[in-house]
Amino acid sequence: VCAMNVCQAATCTDTVQNGAETDIDCGGGTCAPCANGLTCAIDNDCASGNCVLSTCGPTVVLATTPAEAATNVQPTTTVAITFSGPVNPTTLTSTTTLTSGACTGNVQVSQDDFVSCVPMVTATPVMSGGNTVATLTPAPALSFGTGYKVRVTSSVLDAQGQAVAAFTSSSKFNTRLGVAGTAPGGALVIRQIYGGGGNVGA
Repeated sequence: VCAMNVCQAATCTDTVQNGAETDIDCGGGTCAPCANGLTCAIDNDCASGNCVLSTCGPTVVLATTPAEAATNVQPTTTVAITFSGPVNPTTLTSTTTLTSGACTGNVQVSQDDFVSCVPMVTATPVMSGGNTVATLTPAPALSFGTGYKVRVTSSVLDAQGQAVAAFTSSSKFNTRLGVAGTAPGGALVIRQIYGGGGNVGA
């Protein structure tokens, strides 16, 4: 930048794309990450952590744990979602009630393609990794020998208030088969009771 016939060093506030910046006053590892729609070279150039075809895009789900198609998963496992960039923790919710109705919350785990969802210990996940990893604990546990999918809806917002790209597992992870006479934690877990329909007082 030249001001009053004197060359000035590039800064992150001079409203000019210069130095290592990938767009005006952002990116390049020397300035703040760029907002969605601005130019990038790598994921770290973007506040969303998601650079696609040289343009910053919405935050996306990078991975889930257990991984898709994983097998022999312990029913007592937690479920974690890793995002490409920081998300706003206050916008993540999950159900804490076992119901037969439609799924609620925007972070969901289901064994029946989201006709119903697994309840979690708390409605909000535990955050880590600079708010890029959300971890949920099923209550009381997942079922033996069952497949589960994970879904994140676009009502989750990133740290800049932008919608996160919606995500649904393409395949289920599967819990291990039960062993006769055993149960996780040494206790039998009863998840549902059917009270004999049609009987008076049932």
